[in-house]
Amino acid sequence: MKSDARHDMQANTRAHCAHYMVLLGPSEAPRALLFNGECHYLAEVFDDDGMVVDQLVRCSTVCPKPADLMFDEVRPAPAAVNGDAVRCFALG
Repeated sequence: MKSDARHDMQANTRAHCAHYMVLLGPSEAPRALLFNGECHYLAEVFDDDGMVVDQLVRCSTVCPKPADLMFDEVRPAPAAVNGDAVRCFALG
């Protein structure tokens, strides 16, 4: 069977593209975690002055936290991933 390289590259790009940003902790200094469309953890946004996170919040839509977000690979592990300490945004 012949592999379609362009299709494989698009699928790989989607797997590494952030679809959700989850803010954990206090609103004045939250941890910002990025997840892909399959709810797998991608990265944490380190933002010294808050400008990057503020811009992402402005360009996104508040959404309920998907139930299947996977926090197992987040280091250090978040203290709490439910309740008022979690705010979720759909990116793009």
